[in-house]
Amino acid sequence: MRNEDNESYILENADYNEEADKIFNLVKDLKDSGKIKQYSDVAILYRSIVSNKNIPILIEEFKKNNIPYHISGTDDLIESDEVKSVLTLIYYITRKLDNSYGMSRLERDWLNLKAFCGYDFNPKFRDLSGQTKEYLTKLQDDYEESILETEKEVYLELTGKKSRIKKLSGVFNRTEDVLIEIFKRISKPAVDLDLIKNKEDRVFFTKLESLREDIFRDGDDEEKLTILDVYYELLDLCGYLDESVINEDDYDFELENLARISGIIFNYESIISKDDVKGLFFFLTNIIEDYGSFNDAVDGVQLMTIHKAKGLEFPVTIVSSLGENKFPMLPKDHERKKDTVNMRDTFYTPNNCLNYKDYTENQEIDLELAEENRVIYVAMTRAQDVLVLSIVGEMPADIKRISSFFNEHLNLNNVSISSIGSKPEESKLNLSYSSFADYNNCPWRYNLLNKLHFKVSQKEVTKMGSIIHEALDIINQEIKEAGEISEGDIQKIAKDTYYLHGGTDEEFNEYMDSVFDYYDEFGFKITVVDSEVPFSIDRNNYRFNGAIDLIYKNQNGEYGILDYKNTVFNDYNRKKYAQQLLTYILALKNDFKYCDVEITEAKIYAIKSRSLIDFNIDESKLATQKEEIENTADLINSHEFNKNESSYCNICEFSKYCNG
Repeated sequence: MRNEDNESYILENADYNEEADKIFNLVKDLKDSGKIKQYSDVAILYRSIVSNKNIPILIEEFKKNNIPYHISGTDDLIESDEVKSVLTLIYYITRKLDNSYGMSRLERDWLNLKAFCGYDFNPKFRDLSGQTKEYLTKLQDDYEESILETEKEVYLELTGKKSRIKKLSGVFNRTEDVLIEIFKRISKPAVDLDLIKNKEDRVFFTKLESLREDIFRDGDDEEKLTILDVYYELLDLCGYLDESVINEDDYDFELENLARISGIIFNYESIISKDDVKGLFFFLTNIIEDYGSFNDAVDGVQLMTIHKAKGLEFPVTIVSSLGENKFPMLPKDHERKKDTVNMRDTFYTPNNCLNYKDYTENQEIDLELAEENRVIYVAMTRAQDVLVLSIVGEMPADIKRISSFFNEHLNLNNVSISSIGSKPEESKLNLSYSSFADYNNCPWRYNLLNKLHFKVSQKEVTKMGSIIHEALDIINQEIKEAGEISEGDIQKIAKDTYYLHGGTDEEFNEYMDSVFDYYDEFGFKITVVDSEVPFSIDRNNYRFNGAIDLIYKNQNGEYGILDYKNTVFNDYNRKKYAQQLLTYILALKNDFKYCDVEITEAKIYAIKSRSLIDFNIDESKLATQKEEIENTADLINSHEFNKNESSYCNICEFSKYCNG
């Protein structure tokens, strides 16, 4: 803490209701009195977010008084209704109907047919009729009951002993031979569409069955849906791709969480498989609990676990719900004899396997208590100016020992918070040429990809073109540093780059011809000035970032810029490429190194067609492009994300969900 005098306080409370009330009033008074300028200067730290009893009361008070807040430290993505909804749909279209016995913990806990019924979360896909919910519930319950009954039969047959297992989770602790035999004898629960009497419900499940058939239908890889294609089909079923949802700020939190899932899928596609939806489901159910939910950086009181607060500091820190034997906690089962702790089964390592431990049981308890005190120390050191320890019920003995260093009466007139400044300015819009082009093609698509950060499957690009681009960049860097390069060096660099990136002998000669075609047509006729030149255009309402492939001098000593495109040039792209080159020239006019350099040439080299294309430059075109960037930035900052029907719709990944 920066201030040592009168800045540490103890807040004593009879119960959690009183604690929530006092903390709320403290936060409100700090803001009303001007002691804090923004609510995010206050952090309320908890031992646990999930089990704390004051949080629902406190949040209700915040909501009633329009005080913004942000909760961090829950079970994150897996606890959000929208993610559970999508996982439920993925479960349904990938579920196994054979005799396999694999069943993830999530499937045993909630991720099964009953997930459609809204018992554990609020489904986002559709509110099924009571009749359909009853049918699905019975189907799942009957299946689970059959597992338990069959386990008893099989266990008795194979071991001669009676089973005492009463919970489904216990069945999966059996040996593999027992599990195999159990699931040989029972059938997985299959939904019979004819037994779904509600028409709308039947249509919904028919769509899921149709998607399931598409996924597992045999065919060429090019015809198969990618996993992200399937994901967006499911989001569409949930209504998340409706324009009214995408462009509505109220859905930002949900959409950001769903975008995080799309990022996980994108990485899975890039590294493992583009169309293995079943593999993706297995992957998600095993890693999803490690992912945090979207953390909006807007102003708000910060509610988080002490663990999440590590490394952070706050002007005002309130350590909540300290209490004798509660926080700091006593070891819950120091004798290691209980079958359950916090309603969860315990599976202790047998004592005879713990002979390596060189301390007694009492010493072990002391170590655990020391760990609890360390947690409290971490919490207390998060405070920059004001620290409040909030006690519920009896004061913990360890807090009593230091209580003389704290004030019991919190008088705001005495509070000094030196770290508080004005609210930080809104983050500036970051543009690249690709995001600029996205917006001008379709603002709605821009919103999905650049603001909400949804991912789409990578298009198949020829490996040859990508390797050539890489080789040209490396060769240009070599020319820049050495001033010149021999054909032999070009050949060596090109060859090394080719095989480093997995090139094959069959295409090597064609590849080398492409590299030398570029240098014969253009590369040997210019002087390389700079290569891969980063730039940033910084304005009041945006920041435009990018990199220029090549700055050169021609044989007349005039400066030019060139951009490599891994494509076949056609007139359809001429306007887009012209705008990109004009943007690069605008950037150089603002660059301290090149601001006095006049660019007289601008070219595109289309690698796949081995063609060099010239573009005209003049001041009027530069002025028009500058105005275009300004207008685009203004529209984005104004949250104008309407759909735009154009020729681009023919290749847009979201066109099937869009009426233009």
